[in-house]
Amino acid sequence: MVADIVSDFVKVKPQDAVLVLGCGSGSALSQLAKAYPQNRIVAVGFHRMVSQPNLEHRKTVFPVLPFPAETFPVVIGLEVLTCSPKGQQLINEVNRVLKPKGQALFVEFPTSKMRLLRKLFRTADRSFSNVEDLRSFLAGSFPTTAVVRTEDYLIGICHKQVSS
Repeated sequence: MVADIVSDFVKVKPQDAVLVLGCGSGSALSQLAKAYPQNRIVAVGFHRMVSQPNLEHRKTVFPVLPFPAETFPVVIGLEVLTCSPKGQQLINEVNRVLKPKGQALFVEFPTSKMRLLRKLFRTADRSFSNVEDLRSFLAGSFPTTAVVRTEDYLIGICHKQVSS
């Protein structure tokens, strides 16, 4: 369950606004909105089938994120890097909208699971075979990055540095 992954790796404080990037039906988005009812959840890239009182949908074309710089203390990307043809630009945008000391969490399928999804959904031709692939991809924008592998996912945990 995605809400469990988020609670394991990211500290979401009460009243934090959380930006969630993704694609698909929004079942994981619904889980997050229910798990964090005290937080404003801003969703980009999901179908609008999901509706919760604390959830707002925003339209955009990735990689552009229509928010001012340093808006969100937490950004969560759900299988968005493999679905975005401009993944590095999207990472740069996430870094831009994160507040100083903010946290970004990217939950991605490893290559072994992407083969079927790529055939079904014609996703971008990017996948991450292992922890090091995802770490290398994220490190350009987020020098402080940890990546772990679970049974189903590769999870990148990033922290925005404070500007000096």
